[in-house]
Amino acid sequence: LRRERPAAATMLLVFMLGFVLTCVAPLVPLARLGWDVADAAHHATDLQTLAQDPQKLIQPATLKLVQDDVNAIEHDLYEINAAANIAGAPLAAASSTLRNYRLLIRMGYDLTAAADEGLQVGQTLLTPLQGGALSTSASSPGLTPDDIQQARTVLADAQVHVEDAVAAYNQINQLKLPAQLRPGSKYGSLLSLLPLSVGAFNQLNTLLTIAPAMLGIGQPANYIVIAMDRSELRAGGGFQGNYGILTLKGGKQPADEPLSLVNTYDLDQKYYDQFVPDKTVAQQNCANTTASQPDIRKNSAYNGPEPPKTYWWWPYSNFSWCWNWGLRDSNLSPDFPTNARAAMAIVQATSGSLLNPGPIQGVVGFTPQFIGDLLQLPDIGSITLSEYPKDPPVTAQNLELEIHCHQLPSGTGCPPGSSDVKGGDRKTYTHLLSQALLARIKTLHGNGLKAVIESALTALKNKDLQVYFADPRAELMLQQLGLGAQINTGGGDGFFVVDTNDGANKANLYVSETQQDLVTLLPNGGAIHRLRITVNYNYPKNGWVYADPYTPEDYNDVQRVYMPGDATLLGFSGFAHAPVGVPQGQTDHYQQNPINDCITADFPDHCLDLPVTESDVAGRTMVMGLVNVSCHDDANGMPMYYLYFWDQYTGSCHFDPHANSQVINVAWYSPNAWIANGKGGGSYTELIEKQAGTDGPPSTANPSGSVVAVTVLIDSSQLKASQNPGTDWTDEGLRAQALAHAKKVFDGPLTQDTATPEFAW
Repeated sequence: LRRERPAAATMLLVFMLGFVLTCVAPLVPLARLGWDVADAAHHATDLQTLAQDPQKLIQPATLKLVQDDVNAIEHDLYEINAAANIAGAPLAAASSTLRNYRLLIRMGYDLTAAADEGLQVGQTLLTPLQGGALSTSASSPGLTPDDIQQARTVLADAQVHVEDAVAAYNQINQLKLPAQLRPGSKYGSLLSLLPLSVGAFNQLNTLLTIAPAMLGIGQPANYIVIAMDRSELRAGGGFQGNYGILTLKGGKQPADEPLSLVNTYDLDQKYYDQFVPDKTVAQQNCANTTASQPDIRKNSAYNGPEPPKTYWWWPYSNFSWCWNWGLRDSNLSPDFPTNARAAMAIVQATSGSLLNPGPIQGVVGFTPQFIGDLLQLPDIGSITLSEYPKDPPVTAQNLELEIHCHQLPSGTGCPPGSSDVKGGDRKTYTHLLSQALLARIKTLHGNGLKAVIESALTALKNKDLQVYFADPRAELMLQQLGLGAQINTGGGDGFFVVDTNDGANKANLYVSETQQDLVTLLPNGGAIHRLRITVNYNYPKNGWVYADPYTPEDYNDVQRVYMPGDATLLGFSGFAHAPVGVPQGQTDHYQQNPINDCITADFPDHCLDLPVTESDVAGRTMVMGLVNVSCHDDANGMPMYYLYFWDQYTGSCHFDPHANSQVINVAWYSPNAWIANGKGGGSYTELIEKQAGTDGPPSTANPSGSVVAVTVLIDSSQLKASQNPGTDWTDEGLRAQALAHAKKVFDGPLTQDTATPEFAW
């Protein structure tokens, strides 16, 4: 509405002048009508001036000025509309042109009255929220249930006016409109959007209905806020090492309940405690599990919480008890709503947990990339923590390094003093940094606040910021806007590559991935996909991935490729194999810290050895397998972090630049992939989904991270060919032929979910 207000004001002026010049002027007192028109024009000009700065329009003081102008225009149009009804009715009956002008004046009055009431709603809702949701100002108690009820009443009156304007619009003779209002013209295009406004009221009413629960009106609303470490990539964005609770009361954050991030492990410890009656015995038994005593970990008396059966392959156990599952690893789905619900269940199920306030209204997750973008804004800039005087200022370029250096003080390459841990808690640094950043954001207004909002919107599109609402109506609206970070299950062609670092290190800072999709269009409307994924592990010569004796510096990844739900998987190659058992002559120190059951072979149902094709997302076909890119010499050919035999692994990385990549090939058939145009041709496009926590090419703003680049090529040579049902589309010779004359339709970084440009023939 703010964007269209200048054009709307001009349109109203055209309506009024057209009426005066063609109909009303000869029939009513010119002095009074002329004053109304001149006054309306004056206020319309004033509105255009106020609307030039959209940020000021959300300030209550500016809204009051806008409302004064709209009130004046509404009064003027009321008098003009009355004159039109009295004096113009006889002429309107005889002339469709004059009838149009009369309807336009009626519409102008209705829309201006609706705008006036809309401004009243804005005043009602925005005045108590001055300073924003993070403001802790005590000058306003925030929104109340009475405010919401008042807004609903006024909005209902506005809807009546808009519906009357739509009724008038439906009676207009489009062919008799002035040229500037006819279909296809600038203002005619605006007029044609008017019927859609009725649906907008349904959405606004829904928002007002769910606002009390979402904003804490009447009772507090609580949101889980999770920081994700993209350097240890997970399907939902990254390892979740820190979390906090954002509490809203009346749409504002209480001064005595500030948002702060704390150690996720503290919550998970309490979560585990509820499952294990005798912790000492459980720890001893789990740590001593061997092939001869496999049932110890199956005894429920010693089990901690296990991952959902959907993620049977998740290998970690023995964090505290037998199984390793909690908030930090609960984002194994590529679908953020699924991960958010898992996080809510863990927090709410943990009695006596830190920062467990009661019912949760939603989840907010973010990656360091979002914080880095904020640190680059001129009004925020770098942050210096007085508690760490030896440390350099935190910038977008050193953000992740500084966090890792303080949370993982055994790392190398950190600035002097970075290993100092204040208060004995390695997560204190993150806590203080988050508080300093929020304090700076709270001081912003005008253009500074606008830049933060724009960064947040960009982050939502890039999935560096993800939001989930527990209320299904609010969540549906978020998803309809394309900001829900949900996996697509609504049909159409496309693919989604999802990587999950299960090597317990920070290797993803040095991982880049290229995805080349060669699409061959078939005359039956289907398409053959030959997707080639190349994973490169660019381990730096003097780098650091936080590797201790239990975590080699290799890159270990569980990779899932999602295809359309109606796709037929034709073949795949390149996935790694997990070793089972202990090589002859090796000492199995691994059982002292059992993590993956492929080593001891005690629990083969938790071993992802060969690729599997049973999808874990309803409505999507899937293949899942291992990616193992090693940075060290291994005489036995043992891949990745499965090499836990200390007499072989020394903890040092002997990087081989000629063996630092792995290539995965996946081929499938998608039926009904392209749309026929009825003229012997057609068009094709596909959706490539971006995984949260991955990034485009390195730049000043994005110095590191899991880099993903995508190329899509279309092969249309088969559209006129006769097909052999027995064609082996995985054959490399056929692939080379198709690649030779395919047309490149997309080639670039995957920064957000991307639909390829339409390929037409």
